[in-house]
Formats: sequence, structure tokens, C-alpha cells
Amino acid sequence: MGLRESLRVSNVLISNPFGLMEERYLMGGRVELALPMAVVAAGQMLNVTAVTAADKFQIGFLAVAKAVPQFGKLAGYTLDAFEELKQTALPPVKKTPRGASTKPRARKTA
Repeated sequence: MGLRESLRVSNVLISNPFGLMEERYLMGGRVELALPMAVVAAGQMLNVTAVTAADKFQIGFLAVAKAVPQFGKLAGYTLDAFEELKQTALPPVKKTPRGASTKPRARKTA
């Protein structure tokens, strides 16, 4: 084809490789963090990789700095979006008025 540049398929890659479904141990210690890392391939500007580790969901970002100048804000925006998703997906927490007892009342018998 005589192309001087490589053909760009995409500029963002999002992946979610298989994670650790249950807790794992290394030399007797519990694995607390599985860093989601990948590479930015030729022509790509941003890589987002998500991985699970037991009950944790972790997201890693890797970018070409000149192509994504506001890259540092991306993690904060992601955290905000996740909190918003939790608020919509989870049932609301009932608030107890101050001074009210959280113990169930005893039933009166006739």
C-alpha cells in the first residue's frame, strides 16, 4: 500500500484481563493489590486496564502525556463516576434520627 505511517486502528484500548477470583497468598502474606498494567501500543494514546483481585476492582491508566494533557484528572473523574454509580445502583441507607434507638421494640402481647 506504500503507507509511510502505520495504520491506526484505535487511539484508546480498554481491557479487563482475567483477575484473581479468590484471595491469594504469597509467602504467607495475603495479596492485597494486583496492579493492572499494560502497554500503549503504536498509534494508541491511552490504555485503560481493569482487573479484579478477590473483592477489589482496580483500574490502571497509562497514556502518552502530550496526547492526553489532562491525564491526571482521569482517575478522579473515574472515582466520581464510580461513586455516582454506587449511589444509583445500591438501595438507599435509612437514616435514624438523632436520639432514636436502633434497637427493635418489644412486641406487646394481648
